[in-house]
Amino acid sequence: MSAGPTLPAVDDAVRADGLTKRYGRTVALAGVDLTVPAGTVHGLLGPNGAGKTTLLRTLFGLSRPDAGTLTVLGEPVVAGRTPGGLAGFVDSPRFYPYLSGRRNLELLAAYDRRGHDDIDAVLERVGLAGRDADRVSAYSSGMRQRLGLAAALLRGPRLLVLDEPVNGLDPAGIRDIGALLRDLAADGGSVLLSSHHMAEAEALCDGVTILRAGRTVHAGRVEELRAAAPAAAHLLRTTDDAAARAMAERRGVDVTEQDDGLAVRAHRADLDAYVLALASDGIAVRALTETGSPLSQLFFALTEESA
Repeated sequence: MSAGPTLPAVDDAVRADGLTKRYGRTVALAGVDLTVPAGTVHGLLGPNGAGKTTLLRTLFGLSRPDAGTLTVLGEPVVAGRTPGGLAGFVDSPRFYPYLSGRRNLELLAAYDRRGHDDIDAVLERVGLAGRDADRVSAYSSGMRQRLGLAAALLRGPRLLVLDEPVNGLDPAGIRDIGALLRDLAADGGSVLLSSHHMAEAEALCDGVTILRAGRTVHAGRVEELRAAAPAAAHLLRTTDDAAARAMAERRGVDVTEQDDGLAVRAHRADLDAYVLALASDGIAVRALTETGSPLSQLFFALTEESA
């Protein structure tokens, strides 16, 4: 694919400091800080209304901040102008539904004054080869997401910004898009994607920034967030739940009785030791099911209004 514009090497693909945006009395961004290290896949997380879309629109130059600083690939963002080297979409990607996927890409390439040489490559890369002649109106929501990604890749970006890129994709599609984004980062590109699902970010991202009510409430690498997360919750069923609960109390493992078994909350090493102790005491484990991802629990704790 054609290379994007020549820009100086930078340590951070995106850096926002104290970014503030108001719409009348509504504060959409209240001093947001965001750093996306170059060569990484970074997640921007938060519930609906957290400020994710406003921040992405500001990155694209579609919205002017009221205060704070914002740079993309080392250059200050100017309202009304998309930064060089950046491509992607905010909200869902839009296309002419009565035209084919290929024809939509041809029009976008012409608008950018680019040739059509890279279209086959990007269609292959996003898994739409063989469906490019179909009208977009016949595409599923997942296929439209793939076409949106193809349109962004056509620009040869150094920074790819995507709003909920795995919406409508099946598990295989999420896996394929994840592999593509990691390949981009491995090649020196950078990716910023928004989501309101912590599990998606955990699977796709190197680091995350979490927003609540327009403020940054947590940021760091995924490994750092795992270390800060609460103990995982599991549902345990054994051949003797009463004895299993008594053993948990002796070992300091948090266990409560439920109608369908025992609710166990423990970090991985403690849980492993507890399960092994059950087996050595002749108590068989019939089921052990994770009922809450530690990172998802951390996400809810950080973003619920009562937090």
